[in-house]
Amino acid sequence: MDNDSLINTTGTSSSSAYSGTSSRKTSRKKLSVEQNSKIDKTLHENVTYHHRPSIQVVIIKWLSTILLALILLGCVTESKLSVVVLSHSMNKEASDNLNMSCRLFVMLQILLLVPNGINFIRGIWAGGFRKDIPWPKKSSLILSVFVSLLESLGLALFVFVVPGLVEKPELTILSMSSVFILPIVLNIKTNLSTPGIRAWWKISVILAFILELAGIAILVYFNIKDKVETKIAILPVAVLCLSVAWLPKVQQFLLRTKETEVGNSDIETDSQDDVNGSYIRTGTVSINPNGSENGFQREVSGASNMPGTSQQEQRHQTSKQQELRSTWKLTIFMSFFKMLFTFGISLLIFNVTELNAFQNPGDYNMTNYADGWKWTKIPQQEIYYFVSNLIMGIVGYLCGYMACTACMQRLAFVLPLLLSTPLSVLLLHFDKTCNWLLITRNNENPCKDFDWSTLDTTLLFVAMATLVLAEAFTSVWLVYNNHNVVMLKEDQLFLVPMYNSPMLEQWFFLVRKNDDIRELDVDTVKKAKQSRVIICTTMYREADYEMKQLLESIQSINVAQSEGGRHFESHIFFDGAVKEKHPTEFVLQLVSLVESTFSVNARECTKTTTPYGMTLAWKLKAGPGKTGMTFKIHLKDNFKVKNKKRWSQVMYMSYVLDFLLHHMDGATDEETYILTTDADVRFTPDSVEALLDLMTRDHSVGAVCARTHPLGTGPLVWYQVFEYAIGHWFQKAAEHVLGSVLCSPGCFSVYRCKAIRDIIPQYASNVEHAFQFLTKDMGEDRWFCTLMVQSGWRIEYCAASENSTHCPEDFDEFFKQRRRWVASTLANMMLLIKEWNIIAKLNYRVSYIFLIYQSILLFATLIGPSSVILVISGGLEYAWKTGGTSSLVIQLIVCTIFTFVCLSTSSTTQLNVAKFLTFGYAVVMTAVVVGTAVQIATDFNGAEASEANFISDKIQVSTTTVYIGTMAAIFLVTGILHLREFLYLLHGVWYLLCLPAGYLILMIYSICNITDRSWGTREVKTHSVLANKKSWQDTVTNFFKSIFFCCFTQPSETKNVSVQTDSFKVRTSRATSLSEPGGDNTGVMYDVSSVVSEESLRSLGVDVQLPVITEEETSRTYSASVYAKNDCDDDDSAVDGDTVIDVKDWLPADMKSFAPNFIENGFDNTMLISGMTEKELKDIGIKRKGMKKYLMEEIKKLPDYEIQAEVPENVEQWLDIIGLKQYIKNFYKEQIKTPKDMEVLKSFGRTEIEKELKITKSGHIKRLMYAIRRLRNPTANELKIMEVKRSLMVPKTHKLVEINPAENEFWEYLRNICLLPQSTAFGLEDDLKDKLGGLRNSWLMIFAISNALWMILIFTLADQGKILAVFGSNPIGFVVLVLFGMVLIIQFIAMIVHRITTLTHFLGRAPFKTGAKYNTTWAFKDSDLRTATDDNDAERARIYAVGRAQIKLQKKLPQRREKSETTPLLAASTSTV
Repeated sequence: MDNDSLINTTGTSSSSAYSGTSSRKTSRKKLSVEQNSKIDKTLHENVTYHHRPSIQVVIIKWLSTILLALILLGCVTESKLSVVVLSHSMNKEASDNLNMSCRLFVMLQILLLVPNGINFIRGIWAGGFRKDIPWPKKSSLILSVFVSLLESLGLALFVFVVPGLVEKPELTILSMSSVFILPIVLNIKTNLSTPGIRAWWKISVILAFILELAGIAILVYFNIKDKVETKIAILPVAVLCLSVAWLPKVQQFLLRTKETEVGNSDIETDSQDDVNGSYIRTGTVSINPNGSENGFQREVSGASNMPGTSQQEQRHQTSKQQELRSTWKLTIFMSFFKMLFTFGISLLIFNVTELNAFQNPGDYNMTNYADGWKWTKIPQQEIYYFVSNLIMGIVGYLCGYMACTACMQRLAFVLPLLLSTPLSVLLLHFDKTCNWLLITRNNENPCKDFDWSTLDTTLLFVAMATLVLAEAFTSVWLVYNNHNVVMLKEDQLFLVPMYNSPMLEQWFFLVRKNDDIRELDVDTVKKAKQSRVIICTTMYREADYEMKQLLESIQSINVAQSEGGRHFESHIFFDGAVKEKHPTEFVLQLVSLVESTFSVNARECTKTTTPYGMTLAWKLKAGPGKTGMTFKIHLKDNFKVKNKKRWSQVMYMSYVLDFLLHHMDGATDEETYILTTDADVRFTPDSVEALLDLMTRDHSVGAVCARTHPLGTGPLVWYQVFEYAIGHWFQKAAEHVLGSVLCSPGCFSVYRCKAIRDIIPQYASNVEHAFQFLTKDMGEDRWFCTLMVQSGWRIEYCAASENSTHCPEDFDEFFKQRRRWVASTLANMMLLIKEWNIIAKLNYRVSYIFLIYQSILLFATLIGPSSVILVISGGLEYAWKTGGTSSLVIQLIVCTIFTFVCLSTSSTTQLNVAKFLTFGYAVVMTAVVVGTAVQIATDFNGAEASEANFISDKIQVSTTTVYIGTMAAIFLVTGILHLREFLYLLHGVWYLLCLPAGYLILMIYSICNITDRSWGTREVKTHSVLANKKSWQDTVTNFFKSIFFCCFTQPSETKNVSVQTDSFKVRTSRATSLSEPGGDNTGVMYDVSSVVSEESLRSLGVDVQLPVITEEETSRTYSASVYAKNDCDDDDSAVDGDTVIDVKDWLPADMKSFAPNFIENGFDNTMLISGMTEKELKDIGIKRKGMKKYLMEEIKKLPDYEIQAEVPENVEQWLDIIGLKQYIKNFYKEQIKTPKDMEVLKSFGRTEIEKELKITKSGHIKRLMYAIRRLRNPTANELKIMEVKRSLMVPKTHKLVEINPAENEFWEYLRNICLLPQSTAFGLEDDLKDKLGGLRNSWLMIFAISNALWMILIFTLADQGKILAVFGSNPIGFVVLVLFGMVLIIQFIAMIVHRITTLTHFLGRAPFKTGAKYNTTWAFKDSDLRTATDDNDAERARIYAVGRAQIKLQKKLPQRREKSETTPLLAASTSTV
């Protein structure tokens, strides 16, 4: 029986039993106080999924489309007109001005060369250093040289000669549209010879040919009329050259590689099956003619257990070959030759009389050509046309690309391109606009000689109409009906993306790919159907509101996936969640929230014991007739498997790769994704769609991360809001554009399973060296992404996808978190630079520019502390007129003292000092900001003594002013580009004031605490509450808390629901794994400071370091045998874990002699023994280390025997529950019997317990003190948890080994390989600790020396004043400003590029109609995917493919027959395959 069946079966039976019980209850109408308030109803209304845009989105789409169309129309028209006007002036107007004519010739020459130069640089950037991109075949390269020659010749003739041959410039514009003649002829031949093509399409192609001939005939008429007979052959030569060079079939042939030929042979084989009617292969998916998917068989070979067959591998290989096109290598090759040919042909035209169209060709020579490069006193109109052509060409290309990739090609690409020719002709035809456009000399009318008769005008417009219609009936129609696939790349949209300025319109139409050309285009519907998404969450000690927002997000995904049938599963891996079969309080809290969020019942779950602990599983509800997804909670027992987040990630990654993939039909590594989340994250289905949209369009992307917003309140959160904002705006955007994002955080990211499989062997390795500890265990997400980049995968950042997560609100927790992040970031940056050779070899997307950028960032981080000190010293000199030397020395002394504090004191002391320094530096930074502002004002006002800092006499501002002004402008523009987040800039005030805390204090604290292996957040906190005397640190802390209370918010996210209303703070401190440091010396102790004095403890002879109770242990419910029913169901012979065992029976045979020691001190049974510390064992007489070690390990395995917060019916019942019933007479003697009488116990201390109740044994006192503390009315959440605990007793506890042996075997095997907890005694803990100390000392030395040298260098040079000044600053300081300024400018430019990409992604997904579906390559519903299937285009593509296959087979059959006669065995085997 599979898991789903088991879930459904168990759930049905349990539900029936439960409903039967409920039916017997008397139903009544709820009172008003029992009903939900309006706020609760609004916040918790039913989740619905509506994949339709708002009216605002549609309006933005329309406005953007219109704007983009107008820009493209203007750019294409201007780039065309500027060339025609300059060439016309060169050949006509400047005939009597040799210098002007030569200058215009040089301008036109540059205008032809610059686009090729830009294409050459783009080719090198995109593919020059990528060895994975193949070069075209030699035959293709040879042909490309000839094609480059043809294109260069055709463009040169159109630019230099044709405008001088024809009398009127309008005719030059129309002549450019004649290049469609050969593509039209080829379309006629192809469509007439291909069966299955619709009749109307054949008619339209023939009509286009007739219209094209008619237009060309009219142009010939005008040439004959204008007496151009002498050089009339030049025009058709130019047309034929470009028509051949831009022929789509020729462009396709140039892109051939060895790999594509292999792929084409496979396609021909598939096409033969198509003709036979077996199946049709569209893209890379085999589809049965009946519509069903061709299933994939699965094989498991060797130990890899990797799913997939050779058919799948071929599919993935074919997909990879499609993505690694030779486009950019061909671009480099052809652009280089185009520059050579263009320069050579242009010089040939200049010198050969028979080729040029100069009025006096004999006057031109190379001397005149050299004079053309001397640009003096150039008319403004010439400069305008020259500059506008350069700009409009590249802007027009980018607008055309954006229109296509944003799926706005119909209105923003096709329409403006079609209108550019008529608009250009009209502008040149009418006198007013013609005079305004053409270059004038001596105020003459250049259009006065254009004599247009009525017949000529009519013929002109007829020719324009016929040529435009012919253009529309051929390439335009194909492009207009192209698929709407979002965010396609340049090499996916254009055959060879090498633009030119003069004929951008014609080039766009002829090189734009269409569905008929894109024979291997992947059907996005099939890819979406094949996708599998597994939501994996790591959880530890999150609060109820954090868990709830995660569950609500999962429920929204559940509703969305049920609408479209996408395969989703959700798995939560809960650290330290269970001990044997007993879940912790946090697990019960989670289950209670599962019930309310998913509308399920704990009784309906499938409860299973596993090799790592236990699982609770549900099949979620999704509405009538819909299927919900599987939701499973994996409860980890830290005594069975390793704890901490990285090992939870290893568990779920291996679980998906090596088990789930084998049990999901049609699942592949390529199309299976893991959506990782933290336990406190909030997200929406739209955010998930945006991530998957990027993943599905590029198979080289291994992960995609989203924009994360921090949640919380208080100044510390405001600081992080700004920090997160600039981190995503600049850092992630720059990494995305320059190479690859280096950290895709596990809080909300999507990972491709194929990428995970490449790196999980290394990710699951143990820590053996100190440096590995920093990378592996301090920042697992960053190291995981480093491995992914090293393995050749790209990581992208999707700003269109958003999520929210809670951030630290407490100073201590914030510093501890950043302590891990700083160390991990530095270590991974060093690792990235150190192993660059490996990265450069495997990942060709990461360039040397990216390496330089990361090196600069590492250098900036290294000198960050000293830079902050210098900035503060300079600012104080402006503000308080303090000497730079004195302020510098004071800061160095402060930093040195803080370093010694961090090295020699406890974490609490360090953090207290850090708080004090943070506040002090914030005050100082306030003065620095004011002083700097005054200095900037002084610069602008021209006050005395400000000249020394001026850049120069002409630029009377300081470099500091320029730098700060530039930064302010950059942040302002960035905020405008992120308009929804613009208000985040206001939080920059806190960030600025805390700048020293983040770059100086935190850096020192982080480096000094490299040896600290604790996690920092959501950690166990023990409170020794026995001593009333407080340390001076606590006194100072409390004083500051009373004044600056907003900066010391308690970390509410780590509190349990049941404890939030209870002032008694409790946390578990016991090590939950053998591998956890400090596990031997920590135990369970009770907070009793408020009810007992230190003196009374000493009077009883009890050590003041009494056990401290923890929150987890205090808030749990104790029951003598809460899971007894489960054990009966399991037929376990073992005694239930919560059963109280007498100490004599618990101790092993050879240690039973110590039983009296336990009994005499009040540790009579396991209930009282649970939570004992090593100190307590020593106090009762257990002195030998071996015995103590053994007993401590056994004590850790005991249940916690919690006491539920409640008010009992009487004291007898209460004493029975807490295990102290033997003292009933003592309570009766003191007249304590009823709950009213028990109120006095709340005031009892140890003195009263000992004297009045006559209880003297330390174990009994500890238990009673705990019980008194829990003596109160339970909260609503505690009651809910109690109910959940009882509900979990109902379902039968299954054994995984019985219901699913294969999964049990998988977990056992994985556990034995890498998940078994390691003993601290035999592990590398001590050795690692020593090595971390050495690493810390090394880093401290490096930071100290580097920052000391830097400060000495800068400070000394600054002290020299004008002697060594460069632009008003010392040379090193100026270099630093330039360096940091360059980094900021690079990040700013990258941010702009990424914003354009994000805008394109947004516009591409948005439809043009309200209520219409989004345009996406991945959606929860098939109906929400806009693909070829929408308008029966798939059928047309299928018929066309079959027809093309028949033609290819007819050509191949004679060759195959010939081969079959010579190699019958090979032919037979091929036929069989």
